[in-house]
Amino acid sequence: MTLSRITAALHRGLAQVDKFAGEPVTYQRGEATAPIRATRANKSATDGAVSNETTIQSDRVDWIIRAADLVRDAGAIEPAEGDLIIDEAGVRYRVTKHPSDGKAARWMEHRVAMRVHTLIVGE
Repeated sequence: MTLSRITAALHRGLAQVDKFAGEPVTYQRGEATAPIRATRANKSATDGAVSNETTIQSDRVDWIIRAADLVRDAGAIEPAEGDLIIDEAGVRYRVTKHPSDGKAARWMEHRVAMRVHTLIVGE
């Protein structure tokens, strides 16, 4: 199978995932916003200890966003730390670096989509 056929198959698969699990969200950088579709990939809780021995738990959510949805009039959006994803319920997710590799997002196979790392920061 050629690389272009593999890429085409990945696009078709992502379209199906988006159709059944995707949701409309708003991507925000500063004052600029853009409506896109994204799929929640997973949710995990991480613990971090502070100096007074209190444990703080933060909820991480990864989002899958198709590469085509990251292209806007001004060009491609490269997710950056501090950007926001806001779901239809108004829950805000701040793009943040992943603790294992220090990246806010990473490309998936054949650059058909990005996995964007976020923390839930409020409603």
